[in-house]
Amino acid sequence: MFNALLENYPDELVISGRNYPIYTDFTVWLGLNEAMQDITLTQEEKGYIILGVFKETIPEDYESMIVAVMQFLQGNIYYDKRKTKKKNKSRYVFSFTYDQDYIIGGFMECYGIDLLSTSMHWWKFNALLNALNDSCELKKRIYYRSICLSEIKDKKERRQIQKIQRQIAIPAAELSDEDIASAF
Repeated sequence: MFNALLENYPDELVISGRNYPIYTDFTVWLGLNEAMQDITLTQEEKGYIILGVFKETIPEDYESMIVAVMQFLQGNIYYDKRKTKKKNKSRYVFSFTYDQDYIIGGFMECYGIDLLSTSMHWWKFNALLNALNDSCELKKRIYYRSICLSEIKDKKERRQIQKIQRQIAIPAAELSDEDIASAF
């Protein structure tokens, strides 16, 4: 695992044994992240967006390139699949789009950083995002969205949290007729 206290953040991807310089600013990778989740974009369009992270030469090994880009997008994270025993239901508790005001505010409140007028490596952005203090509004929203209502025994508390969850819910993506048909 990479240690930011001892090493510089990477500015290239190693694909098929060759180094490829990439743009590392958080705005580039936020855009890529949003594009990957955009159900209106085709796989081909997403592929072209991925190519935009490369500064110079584009790798020929497309499959290895996709893997390397997606790993970089995840940030400085190491998952050991062998240790993952139980499957968690995926529930969106965070959105760069819908929570953007709270991300901007959290960085200003906790670090004095104006994200709208700064450049920052994607991994550093993620490290600071993860380390926001629990009292900032973004962390509170994530906390409330992640609460499983069925685990709350007290009816009054459950109703109160359900009301909060409705107020701060991330809108579900609208599915096209094609998306719905492909589910069957």
